[in-house]
Amino acid sequence: MNSNRILSKELSSHNIETILNSLGIDKKGTGWKTIKSPLRDEKNASFGINLDTGAFKDHGTDDSGDIVTLAERMLDKDNSDAIKWIREQANLNGALYEPAKRQPKQKKEPETFWTEERKKQHLKAQKRLKNEPEHDLVKTAKQYDQLEIRTLKYFGAAIVDYWYAPDKKECEWLALPYDTGIQLYRRKDGEKVMYAIKGSSPGESFFGSRKIEGDKKRLIIAKSPRETMLLTQLFNDSADVIGLATGEQGNISTKQIESLTSQISESEYSNIVTILDCDS
Repeated sequence: MNSNRILSKELSSHNIETILNSLGIDKKGTGWKTIKSPLRDEKNASFGINLDTGAFKDHGTDDSGDIVTLAERMLDKDNSDAIKWIREQANLNGALYEPAKRQPKQKKEPETFWTEERKKQHLKAQKRLKNEPEHDLVKTAKQYDQLEIRTLKYFGAAIVDYWYAPDKKECEWLALPYDTGIQLYRRKDGEKVMYAIKGSSPGESFFGSRKIEGDKKRLIIAKSPRETMLLTQLFNDSADVIGLATGEQGNISTKQIESLTSQISESEYSNIVTILDCDS
């Protein structure tokens, strides 16, 4: 999958058109198009193909994949031969991607905020939230933010007295976890107070991204963990919701763009909505 994604980044829209035409798929238009499956016989078209990326979703078999997987299936090639064929069709120069040689670089990514020790501490703090449903933090979250305790549990929230932030020890916090860090949240005299405790790669993930199932028709991008939880409560099972992990910011990082692009290409959202404040 890593080699597929790296190759996909090299492909321009012209490359995609050339490859699809070589596979016998006429590229007319943009976005998702439903055609008869090139992988099996069918009377009614149920095969979704993304004309911009080459990603596919076969609704008849629930099979899906990227343009490399499509070439593998249609040409009956293994992964390396399919990548080689695509590079030849797209006239890409340079050596083929070799996962074994590049793997050491990718192993550096686990330099993450979530060490095993922090995971254990957070699990204990989650139990505290579960065991103290009448805690002031839970009550104020309900009173001021309309956040149900079930929603806090769903997103892995916890009650902590501090979180690797000695200067935040003066009170207890709701700790809201995301992939590369954690956000501390509470109400003081009715006013919200937030601190983002970040790991080695701040701003490279979305809050709630692990809760996305990819089978809904709508994707909502919210500006923060709080808005993500509120929108999840509001839309329930009708939409996937993710939020910017670092709160107020003017743009999203390269990692977030890659994550979002991958999520969209592997799903078939009919609506993508962003809900941000004017100052975000």
